[in-house]
Amino acid sequence: MSTTRRIATPLLITVALAPWLALAGGSGATCPTGPIPLDRLNAVIATAEPSADEAAIPTAHRPASPREVDALRDIMEAFVACGDTGEPLRVLSLYTDPYLGDLYYRQGQVTENQYAVLARPDPADTDERTRFLSLSKVRALPDGRITGEFEIRYAVIPTSKRLLVTIARVDGAWRIDDILGELTFALP
Repeated sequence: MSTTRRIATPLLITVALAPWLALAGGSGATCPTGPIPLDRLNAVIATAEPSADEAAIPTAHRPASPREVDALRDIMEAFVACGDTGEPLRVLSLYTDPYLGDLYYRQGQVTENQYAVLARPDPADTDERTRFLSLSKVRALPDGRITGEFEIRYAVIPTSKRLLVTIARVDGAWRIDDILGELTFALP
């Protein structure tokens, strides 16, 4: 059995929940971040606990300001651009620690071999790229987070996908704090 097959099962959650396969930004954005380091990833996993309200959909108190809409658009353009690199670790570096922990807590620590597979670039061909289509229904939550509907079109799926995305400000930067609807892209 190859090394890739031995580590494929634990990494399935990354592939399913971090849609980095063949993503590309319509605006030509570039990925603003490097890969999440292995020690930081494992530190987050080590302290992760299951979310108390995994199915909760955020509610809002007011429409987002233009600046808040721009913040959500910027982080989602980065999400798409980082996915275009074909390096899921760059996408994971855009997530808040609690969200990253929610994704990985059941799976446990990432080994050096698993990390090496995730770090190996596999950029998409031009005709396999996914496009950022729209951002709508952007709202500001009482706790300072921003949420909205993000629509993308994966090259390998004939219909567009709408995801409910929530971002949070962490250490002066916006990070993805939750994405609802991602699993549905992998289902028939």
